[in-house]
Amino acid sequence: MARMEEGLAASHRTAWLLAGALLIAAALAFGLWITVAGTPGFDPRVVNAVAGWRTSAGLWLAATHVGDGWPRSLAGVAIAGLLVWKGRRRAAAVLVGTMTAVAVTNSGLKMGFARPRPDLLAHLDRVSDLSFPSGHAASNMAFWLLLVLLVDRRLAVPALVVVALIGVSRVVLGVHWPSDVLAGWLLGAGFACAGRALAGSAPSRA
Repeated sequence: MARMEEGLAASHRTAWLLAGALLIAAALAFGLWITVAGTPGFDPRVVNAVAGWRTSAGLWLAATHVGDGWPRSLAGVAIAGLLVWKGRRRAAAVLVGTMTAVAVTNSGLKMGFARPRPDLLAHLDRVSDLSFPSGHAASNMAFWLLLVLLVDRRLAVPALVVVALIGVSRVVLGVHWPSDVLAGWLLGAGFACAGRALAGSAPSRA
């Protein structure tokens, strides 16, 4: 029985790692395709379609700032501390390590793909780096999905709403192409799946 349980756990870890690798590979392939073929046709169409939403710029700025690095880092430290308190030190280390890995990888990919920011609309948020993939999309997808996978599955719906609002806000504010956000979501989801495999345990609540 013990060997059967170990084998099942190993197969689950392999499945999560495979899913993570495929998602990350999809983000990279997307970037290579854009580099070769140029900006996808849906990018300017979507940007123009949401241009009217900019009349509520304050709300979209609030959404994007929820996804900024410092509030996410504070929340991550607090949740990691809670996991340690509950005796889940490995999960805490995976959470912190995964978030660090996502940030570093995303920065490297931005430099590698060197895609300029969109210029169809005036930028309503300050940006100083390159466009692909979206760091807000990648980091928040990884963070919120890890909370679902490692802490409580009942967070799935609010996590999806928050991640979606943050990603859409980057397009409405004119600082990212939709394809930047999509690639960021793929990248973040891939790292979250890999983190789930490394953590080795399911959420404490189902």
